[in-house]
Amino acid sequence: MDMQGNKAVFVILECRIGISKAIMTNNRVSEAKTFLDEAFILAKKLPASLEKNIYVEDMGKFYESRVQDMEKFCENLGYIRRARECFDEALRTYRQLSIVVKKPPFREVLIELKLGKLAKDVCAIVSVDPEIAMQAQRSHYDRAAEAVRQHVATGQVDSSTVEMFLKVAVEYLSVDSSEMIRLLLETLCVSEIVYGKNKSNEAGIKTLEDILLHTNLTKGDLQPLNSKELLICKDMELHLSNSFYENISANLIMLAFGSIQYPVGINTIECAYKFLLSAPKDKASTDSTAKAVAAVRFTCLGILFHNSGDLEKAETSIRLASQLFSEIPESVEREKLPFKTTCDTMKEILSSKTFSPSDKYSLMNEVCDN
Repeated sequence: MDMQGNKAVFVILECRIGISKAIMTNNRVSEAKTFLDEAFILAKKLPASLEKNIYVEDMGKFYESRVQDMEKFCENLGYIRRARECFDEALRTYRQLSIVVKKPPFREVLIELKLGKLAKDVCAIVSVDPEIAMQAQRSHYDRAAEAVRQHVATGQVDSSTVEMFLKVAVEYLSVDSSEMIRLLLETLCVSEIVYGKNKSNEAGIKTLEDILLHTNLTKGDLQPLNSKELLICKDMELHLSNSFYENISANLIMLAFGSIQYPVGINTIECAYKFLLSAPKDKASTDSTAKAVAAVRFTCLGILFHNSGDLEKAETSIRLASQLFSEIPESVEREKLPFKTTCDTMKEILSSKTFSPSDKYSLMNEVCDN
């Protein structure tokens, strides 16, 4: 088919898609689907081009949108299958284009993510074995992740690459949380390449933290805790000039709680210790809120050092926390201060030189209550 013929076909495609959408508004579902099916069959015959990719993908989105409105089993399944055919064709077309025009694979990644969602929908409708359903969904996410990784290997990365990594990672949450964590760690590495070390990238880190909240530290999976270690180190790098940044406190609390059951790297703890000792003393000396923040952080450090076996620094941290709590004005009810009771409990544990199961249970409850 020559160029002139292609243009005529695109005009016909646009007309058929437009007619289908118009008929659909009158609830003439079967007739609308016929027009759209004919448009898709016609589009498949076209050679690869950006225009074809756009049209076929648009048809896929339209089929996909109809699924939400269909109540009948067969109609739902038919629309999902046709949507998958459209996205598969769009993907095939895009890959043919990529051989000639070297572009970032972002459209490819987004289409794979859509296909993963549709695979999940099909499996839910036809009651496929959960393991098979998960593999069908995951195969698309694996290809999306690989496409992003190959792009990173070219060195041509920017903020959109970071965003794409995050999009893929979010989808893995439903099929493999450990792979999600792996992708998040890779995202942090790419983020450092894009933004530079110690440069502001708070939006990316905040997004990663929100995703990590979906993981459960009590299920025996150490990777979420390791990720939290990396996150707090990144946060401290980014906020050398703002040591009272609130996310650092939240991450320290999470690490302190996790360390009661799982090991935390001593390098992370030492890094946090140096960071807190370097905090501006003038602000903490005059601001009760800053004192409370610092006291909470040193209490968490005391727990971390204690659980890592460094009792000397644990005692130093708890002593600093206790001193800060005592310097907060009498007008503030100290017993209502977060971690004040936890600090007192740690003083008792350190003085007794023991850490019984009941101490462990009490400490876990107190950290959770805060």
